[in-house]
Amino acid sequence: MSQEANILSYLQEGNRLTPMEALRLFNCFALSSRVSDLNKKGAGIKTKLITANHKTFAQYYIEFSTDQNGQFSFA
Repeated sequence: MSQEANILSYLQEGNRLTPMEALRLFNCFALSSRVSDLNKKGAGIKTKLITANHKTFAQYYIEFSTDQNGQFSFA
């Protein structure tokens, strides 16, 4: 599987991903580029800026919603 495919699958499982996690999990040094590429293909990945220990970094995720039957879908 490609980095893009691995990242998309990971996010679609409901996980959130930071650059450090992407490096550890997928050996991906350019997470923002992979996310940009995926969003150009319609992935709908959102970004939240996190500040910890006086450093700010991105956290990527996909929002989910439920329909009237309680089934999950991408928001």
